[in-house]
Amino acid sequence: MARPIARLKLGYFPLPIEEARNIRALLIASAPSAAIDPCVGDGTALLEIMKDTDAHLAGIELDADRASATDQKRIATVHGSAFECRVLSKTCSLLYLNPPYDTEYGPHSNRRMELVFLEHCYRWVTSEGALVFVVPAPAAGSARVYWQTSFDRICVLRLEHRAVHIH
Repeated sequence: MARPIARLKLGYFPLPIEEARNIRALLIASAPSAAIDPCVGDGTALLEIMKDTDAHLAGIELDADRASATDQKRIATVHGSAFECRVLSKTCSLLYLNPPYDTEYGPHSNRRMELVFLEHCYRWVTSEGALVFVVPAPAAGSARVYWQTSFDRICVLRLEHRAVHIH
């Protein structure tokens, strides 16, 4: 069940810019690429992670104002839900996934939203690509079994900068 403030923000808690820079430092682009963020927000994190690359950037955003603002940047943005957008399998080299994480999903509200997003979106990444999955530590445990059975190489890193939540 979502807390009221998370519901008002549509679960939007952007990644601190310092963490986006840390992620960028870990990635090596070896060829022209495409990156997608199914919860793109204002696009700041995706732009920072893919800074100084020639990657094609795409995003999906539920909030109309953020989708419009992001589309004005160099991110091709669809206003809508990632669950209603059709993205072909293995079409991006980077999936940046920072989904809403303050809610539970399913017929009995028994599934963590971040795991639902992961299960839905991970197929979009090429086999040589990278999935960056931002998830709060308490939710990481529930996703661990899924990671272990679905991915070949896993690297788990802890965020060092606290997210700023604006109320």
